[in-house]
Amino acid sequence: MKVSRLLWGSPLRCLLFITVVLLGFSFCPAFLEPNPKWPPPEYDQKIADPWLDMNTVPLNEDTESHSAKLTPRIFVPLVCHLLGLDAVGAVALASLANIGTLWLIWWFCRQRGGLDLATSALSVAAAGSIYAGCMGFLDMRSYPFDGVAVFLLTLAAVCLGRHYWALGIAFFLALWTDERALLTLPVYAVLLDPGRRAASPGRYLWSAISLGVAVAGYAILRLILTLSLGWTQNFDQVGIGTMIHNLNLIPLGVALLFEGWWILIVPALYRAIWVRRHPVTILATLGVTLSLAASFMVLDISRSTAFLFPLILIGIRDLADLDEAARMRLMLGVLAACIATGTYTLIGAFYTILRLPFSLEWALYVLKPAG
Repeated sequence: MKVSRLLWGSPLRCLLFITVVLLGFSFCPAFLEPNPKWPPPEYDQKIADPWLDMNTVPLNEDTESHSAKLTPRIFVPLVCHLLGLDAVGAVALASLANIGTLWLIWWFCRQRGGLDLATSALSVAAAGSIYAGCMGFLDMRSYPFDGVAVFLLTLAAVCLGRHYWALGIAFFLALWTDERALLTLPVYAVLLDPGRRAASPGRYLWSAISLGVAVAGYAILRLILTLSLGWTQNFDQVGIGTMIHNLNLIPLGVALLFEGWWILIVPALYRAIWVRRHPVTILATLGVTLSLAASFMVLDISRSTAFLFPLILIGIRDLADLDEAARMRLMLGVLAACIATGTYTLIGAFYTILRLPFSLEWALYVLKPAG
């Protein structure tokens, strides 16, 4: 692959390639989007008092439902409060977290997958070309906690089977960033895949214990805080009724979740289920299916399905079984499919928004008539 070595023969060239692809074809930093509420006022209120029950805060009709769900999501507000940051600071954290997520994908490709520079660059570009991989930029102004949640979940994924304390802490903090992190648990079980030859029962057991302790600690602490602080729960627009409302969007939502990455994920799941046939992996894959279904029980379909983002690591891991030429061809196809699909945001039956890449947004901004 002389061409790949010529173009991306160094990490700096890889970084340049990833930047050009993402800004040119995939996503746009949200500062160009017209949004008079930047960021929404409830975030400043939550940062000012991280323990505040947001159900008690009167807000306008556009933000009231979402505001109530911020009550237990205290990790980012606490960090911002301790650092003296406002909601704009939370936006900056979302941007940094998204960069961190893409760096973790790069690290996983190089250190765990043993992939070459070119394939790693293609993988990072493809990861940043789907909504879940760039939501820290796309929705940082409206939902600045999401990028941090995906970063913590990806960090936990790369710690599986090795760094048990880091795994438990990362997942514990992810739960306090957004409780929908629970949807990721089956993904971790699939990634561990005890049916693989390199898998170790001890690693699987200790990873399961770390995640179990994190979930139990979160549940106990949340119960204590709910009782002591008088938090009230809000399940508005969440449940089976919302899922029925979203029923006709399920095929589209599933396709847009991983876009071109399905080219890698589907064969990887097939090998895990039908080739190795380990009962734990089969049950875990069923759990991923149930998590995906549960993602449609809320209106913010794209934001909820994004919590399954670490599943792309199963596709990256299996790339190591191919030669360099085959990996390059496959990842070029994945990246091309992600770019061709475009980055969409699904919000129930109300909005299906195509997010234009930075290059087009900037061109439209420059060409916009004055006045």
